[in-house]
Amino acid sequence: MDSLINLYSDPIGSIVREITSNCIDANRERDLKLAGKIPMDPEDNKAFWSTKQTVCIEYLDKNSILNIERCIIFHDYGCGLSQRRVQDVFTTFGASTKRDNNYEIGGFGLGAKSPLAYADTFYVSSKFNGTETYYMIYRNNDNVPHMDQVYKTSTDQQNGTTIIVPIKTTNDAVNFGKAISDQLAYFNNVIFKNIEYLGKILNYYNKHSSAKVLEETDSYVITSDGSFPCLLVGRVRYPINWDLIKLREYDYKASVAFKFDIGVLDLVPSREEVRYTANTINLITKALNDVKDQFKKDVSVKYASCTDYVDYLISISHISSRYSSYNSIASDDPFAVKTNMVKLSAYDVDFSPNKNLSPKNTTRGSAFYKLFAGISIYYCRLSTNPSAIGGKTILNTQIHAWDVFLNRLNSCDKMYHVKGNFSKLKSFTILNDKDSFIAFKADKDKIGERVEKQNFVDDRSDFVKLAAFNTISKLLTNSKFVTSYDNVEEADLEESTGVIVDNKTLRKINKMVFARDAYIKATGYETEIKHTNKEYKISTLQEKLQAEDSILKTVVYAETKDILELNKVVIILSSSQDYISSPYATYEYYFNKGAYRVLKVSKSVAKEFKDLEGFITAHEFMKNPKHLQRFITAQKIDKYIKSFSFLSKFSDYDRPLYGLYCSLNQYHNNNTNNCWNCEKDIKPIVEEIMKLDIPDEVRYNMKMIDKLE
Repeated sequence: MDSLINLYSDPIGSIVREITSNCIDANRERDLKLAGKIPMDPEDNKAFWSTKQTVCIEYLDKNSILNIERCIIFHDYGCGLSQRRVQDVFTTFGASTKRDNNYEIGGFGLGAKSPLAYADTFYVSSKFNGTETYYMIYRNNDNVPHMDQVYKTSTDQQNGTTIIVPIKTTNDAVNFGKAISDQLAYFNNVIFKNIEYLGKILNYYNKHSSAKVLEETDSYVITSDGSFPCLLVGRVRYPINWDLIKLREYDYKASVAFKFDIGVLDLVPSREEVRYTANTINLITKALNDVKDQFKKDVSVKYASCTDYVDYLISISHISSRYSSYNSIASDDPFAVKTNMVKLSAYDVDFSPNKNLSPKNTTRGSAFYKLFAGISIYYCRLSTNPSAIGGKTILNTQIHAWDVFLNRLNSCDKMYHVKGNFSKLKSFTILNDKDSFIAFKADKDKIGERVEKQNFVDDRSDFVKLAAFNTISKLLTNSKFVTSYDNVEEADLEESTGVIVDNKTLRKINKMVFARDAYIKATGYETEIKHTNKEYKISTLQEKLQAEDSILKTVVYAETKDILELNKVVIILSSSQDYISSPYATYEYYFNKGAYRVLKVSKSVAKEFKDLEGFITAHEFMKNPKHLQRFITAQKIDKYIKSFSFLSKFSDYDRPLYGLYCSLNQYHNNNTNNCWNCEKDIKPIVEEIMKLDIPDEVRYNMKMIDKLE
């Protein structure tokens, strides 16, 4: 048993790898028996077998059947395990069922016991021919694996086995999540349930993963995340030890996994590492070089077949530039990833119909201007502008260099041909679905214009210049990757959208009002009431107030002449933790997430707010006990709380009395802000509230006052 514990340097990672591999093997064993490639067992009954090919990994906060807290669960849909087979697999060392074939991932017989390298106990549930049985696997007094049956019932579910591993700590739960990403990234038949509670999971075949498989053959897998090259034995990922195989990682740099059948490479008994024997090194070296040679052929064929000029430009934009390999390493284009391994940049790939139109022949000085003489290329995108109607305007930036052009084109799947002027509404329509687009204009009257502006020399004859213009413009406009800008159907937008206007006009158009949010700035030395500059749509405030599940209940406002009254409101509301928050973890506290907004407004805005439901003045607030009750009740408790604070020690002596104290203390703490503990801030407000002609049953929260008494 001690040997098992010491065998795994990473017990959690080994559990994830070994148990998942065993689950996959269980499904595969069923299929191999059905195909007649391995013999059936006497106990096998195909009537109970599932056809599912997946493995399910699940996280549970609590398992009610076994009465255990957080655990990770591995489900397969194989033949199921009889009691005899559970005994053999989980308590006998060296009892592999797979050593004589390379169809299945396992082979050493140790993986099934891997949970005991982490925990003293784990559980096995086997659905087998109409019966579901739970077993507890644990170390007995002799420190060897032992099995006890803990639960048995009939079931109408199909056969399968479930491994349940209790998780000791929250940190271990996070480590199980990391292990799933590390060990199972290339497992293509695993589904996850509740695993998001363990953190972000990487699996290239999971539709929710940020990275994906771009291309897969029997020899390799290309992914989109720019990961390091690695080895795949079956589906298990192993890093490459470049020193031992005596190759440079730089020469094979690409997000590629090199595939090997099970049993081809030598592994250490724990299967945590590849064992770099002479035979294994030769096999790895040959596989890497074979794949690289194949990539060279693929790339050559791919780009030689690009006869559409814009298709060619978009394709090479995915490849690394002269200065960076980022575009190709983290590209969604598998050919771009291949070019990085074979060390091709965008400037090494010719446009096969006419090599003179390739970037490598036009990278010096004025060459870009000469090639696109009379053709203007634009990068078009939305830009946030608070002064624009709609809050955004469009920037059309002209491109003057290959590096910039290819970098911008990298995120595009087409270009737009603009025959006249840009239309704001057409551009807004295009940008409604994408972040940016590339457009071009062709005008023979502008041939040489940019060359002259940049003081470059273009010694070509006018005939050659015009011929080049005609060639390029024809290639661009005839491309199937170019869309006519004029044919873009305009979105239903106001003509004024994107127009920059003054603030007063903008507020009028957007039906907005200027208001100043009150907030608290407490530095520890002094506390101040300050006001932001903000614009509100009255309709937005009304929608928030009237929403079915609205948090916002009341908007309190006052003009500058009533600022002292508004300050009282700020002090009262900011005394409660439920009404203020510090979104930037600073000493500033805002009313932006609670039940109240507190606004200082102009006289004209105050008129607009008047009579609106949910809007009240500061004067109205200060006379309404509904808004004052929490504050004044906490102040009442504040008078006495210190005198019976000794009750905080009464938990072992008088639980009811201790409970009353805790309830009052929590209410007090939640509704008395240390910012305003100074008597000069609080006392006048308390006195004013106490003078209101209202009964105490309305003034106070009587439930808390009864506890106080």
